[in-house]
Amino acid sequence: MRQVFQKNSFDLVLNLFTSFGYFETEDDNFLAAEALVRNLKTNGKLVLDFFNADLVQKTLIPYEEKTNKGIVFKINKYIEAGFVVKTIDFETKNQGYHFEEKVRLIKLEDFMQYFSKTGLKIEAIFGNYKLESFNPEISERLILVMGK
Repeated sequence: MRQVFQKNSFDLVLNLFTSFGYFETEDDNFLAAEALVRNLKTNGKLVLDFFNADLVQKTLIPYEEKTNKGIVFKINKYIEAGFVVKTIDFETKNQGYHFEEKVRLIKLEDFMQYFSKTGLKIEAIFGNYKLESFNPEISERLILVMGK
């Protein structure tokens, strides 16, 4: 993701379903942003869809259990060093499993910084898949449409 796939080749680049922010450093996030942009043709568009970090922080459920096909999944979520960390533990057939993922809490202002350095301009900001206006207090998503 931090490397250009095909420079100046695409009219549209999509980064959907919070597929950004998994890197440890801000430098790596910027490299990823820069690579996304460098794939675009002149006048190309980038659509980036990310969770609304403000709402996630406010409504984070620290622990829950979900049962599927008789298996109990124990899910823990917490915020640590600017990341949302999610662990999932479960047992099946006398074997225990543990999975962990973490994604950086990136807010609109952060994305504006990443992409202003690349020369992209934000053309539209939406707060959900119905393309309603973004409101940091209540929007489920942060969807940015940017042009080169």
